[in-house]
Amino acid sequence: MDTITFIETKDAGVQIIINGRDLRDIVRTVEQPFATREGSPQIAGAYSGLPPEVVLLPSHHLMGDPKPVYSDGNGRTQVLECECGEPGCWPLTVRIDIGSREVVWRDFHQPHRGAHSKRAEWRYDAMPQFRFERQSYEHALSASGRRAEPGASPNGGPARRAGNSEPSEGPPSVS
Repeated sequence: MDTITFIETKDAGVQIIINGRDLRDIVRTVEQPFATREGSPQIAGAYSGLPPEVVLLPSHHLMGDPKPVYSDGNGRTQVLECECGEPGCWPLTVRIDIGSREVVWRDFHQPHRGAHSKRAEWRYDAMPQFRFERQSYEHALSASGRRAEPGASPNGGPARRAGNSEPSEGPPSVS
C-alpha cells in the first residue's frame, strides 16, 4: 500500500506527500517532456495545493464528494491547482475510488492539455495508481493525522501564541 500525508503550509495550500515525495514533484517528472516539447518547461509541475477547508476533514472533497468548483464534472477530483490560486485555471485532476478498505487515485489528467486542447495532449500513463489503506487515508485527512509546516498554525489561525506582547504585523484596524 502507498502512504499519504497532508501538510498545511502557510502560503501554498495543502501539500500532498505520497510515499515520502511531494505530489508536485511526481507530476513534474511526468509532465516535463510534454512541457519542454511545447517550449515551456517551467509549467511542468507548476501547481499549488488546494485550500485546507477544501481538502481536509470535515470536507469530503477527497472522500468521493468533490466540491463542484474543484471537480471536472467527468468523475475526476481536483487535487492540485494553479499557482495563481484560481479554481480551474490549471488544475490537476484524478479519479478517486473509495472502497470499504482502500482508496485508489488513478487516471490523472490536466484538462488544459487533454485530447481536445489546442496544444498536444499530455499523457499521464507514467503516473502510477496510488492505493491507500482507507483507515490510514482518513486519519491523514483528519486533524489528528495531518501535519503543519513549521511556523504555520495547525488550525489556520495566527501562528503566534496568545499573550505574546510583541507587536504583530497585519492590516491596520478600521474604525
